[in-house]
Amino acid sequence: NMDNLLAIAILAAYGFSIGQILTGGLNFYFDVSAVIIAVVTVGRYYEREAKNKATRELAQIIEAWTPSARVRRNGKIMNLGHDEIEPFDCIIIKENESIPADGIIISGYGAIDESLMTGEPFPVVRKPGEKALGGSMVVEGNLEIEVGDVVESQMENLAHILWNVQSSAYGALGIAQRIARIFVPLVLFMALLVTSWMFFSGTHPGYALLAGLATLIVSCPCTFGIAVPLTTANAISTALRHGIIITSADIFERSKIYDTVAIDKTGTLSTGKMKVEQVLGPPEIAEYAAAVERLSSHPIAKAIAALDKQKTATDLIIHPGKGAEAMVEGRKVVVGSKSLFSILEWEVPDSLNRMIPNQFYDDGVVSYVGWDGKILGAILTQDQFRPEWKQVIDMLGKNKRVVLLTGAENPSGYEERADEFYAGIPPEAKAAIIRQLKSDGNVIMIGDGNNDAPALSEADMGIAFGKPSSLAADAADVVIPGDRLNSIFVAFDVIKTTRSRIHQNIGWALLYNAIAIPLAITGLLNPLFAALAMASSSILVVWNSSRSVMNKEFQQGLLKGIKHSVDQLPA
Repeated sequence: NMDNLLAIAILAAYGFSIGQILTGGLNFYFDVSAVIIAVVTVGRYYEREAKNKATRELAQIIEAWTPSARVRRNGKIMNLGHDEIEPFDCIIIKENESIPADGIIISGYGAIDESLMTGEPFPVVRKPGEKALGGSMVVEGNLEIEVGDVVESQMENLAHILWNVQSSAYGALGIAQRIARIFVPLVLFMALLVTSWMFFSGTHPGYALLAGLATLIVSCPCTFGIAVPLTTANAISTALRHGIIITSADIFERSKIYDTVAIDKTGTLSTGKMKVEQVLGPPEIAEYAAAVERLSSHPIAKAIAALDKQKTATDLIIHPGKGAEAMVEGRKVVVGSKSLFSILEWEVPDSLNRMIPNQFYDDGVVSYVGWDGKILGAILTQDQFRPEWKQVIDMLGKNKRVVLLTGAENPSGYEERADEFYAGIPPEAKAAIIRQLKSDGNVIMIGDGNNDAPALSEADMGIAFGKPSSLAADAADVVIPGDRLNSIFVAFDVIKTTRSRIHQNIGWALLYNAIAIPLAITGLLNPLFAALAMASSSILVVWNSSRSVMNKEFQQGLLKGIKHSVDQLPA
């Protein structure tokens, strides 16, 4: 590897100088050994600093996800840090608090927001005996969970994935490794060949050794050793600062031209936040429902609660995952799903069913409202599109084929902007569609959550958008946890610029060696100048690798909503 060549060059320069002392010569090159060691040390220092910088930023992100814990231990309740939790501890989690570790629910019911772990946009009802994932949040209800025999969390699993990516990004990667396998033995062979040729052709042995030594020193393997890992470390750090997690370091070295972008709807084009689209029934429907739901923190409840703020409710009873009931102006008002009213044995009037558009059964949520034993109306809520979704699709469509995927049977409002459109697609079928698209070219898949993980893994480049799940992070090359859909263009810019920077470094290293090695072979370059040339080449690569991989003008303009060319897409 590169280190072998460096070690041989250092020892050769040092050994040659010792030989000069013993034979009474005057050509000493101890300083050459020192220069090589200094150059390698500086290069490794900058590489380590870049790695540490990215690692610190990753640690800050993970720390922000790690809550403290309210633990019942030996009859006492204590507030402890995450690292103080012990196996089989009983943890108390109240509404709007995060679950600090994986465990089994032993008491209470709750609606849990697992979107950070699983990508599921809506809270999932959990009851005693079921597993609660560390890193998720209780949005309704109170829970007590028992930690297992090992204290871990789904968030920690995701963190391990990210740490592994960080670690893998700094060795000799891909193209540098392939070049090293050829370059190192080739330089050793040339150094031995030139020394032997000059020696047997009658040249003074000292000059023959100097030519071989200069060939070893000037070859500058450092440029190959730092060209990829230092640039990659810089890119990962830059991406993290902009809320983008690179989970596959080799994405920077792929030389594919991407001609198709497949996008899943839920959690990608849409926000996962509910909005009231229609209120069916008498005026009191909105007033009473808002009063009940104002006491709940469920996403659908928040949307309904915004309808009216005049009336107040008391005696709230939450039915996790089904709805809620409370007393409003002396009436028992119930708001919830059809399954809740089935339990209460309240029938949905046929006249009300006929008023509900079919699309809400596939692409929205119907919350029924009733009191005095009767269902009197309904509130229709729907996931919202992200404000920038049209702009993003139009930008992608400038030079890419755009394919939209959704599990809804009757979606509307965005299919006309795509080159191809697939509706009613179950999760397991998305990967098959990606395979089909790959038969015509290279595909980028942009999706969200566990359901999209197989498709993300199948694509040539997978981008998991929204809060990351461990499965999606493992399957995708890029995870964008933020809320801005146009951040994908920032990711594209980082990837493209980093790839270009790697090619610049490798190209410079090849050009430098193509010029410098022949000069050393012909004796026109003595070892000292060879060492200085190697140092200059290495410094140039370190400087180029450390430069920002973010096009600032592009980023600032994009985040302000200015339309830019999709030339920033990786090619």
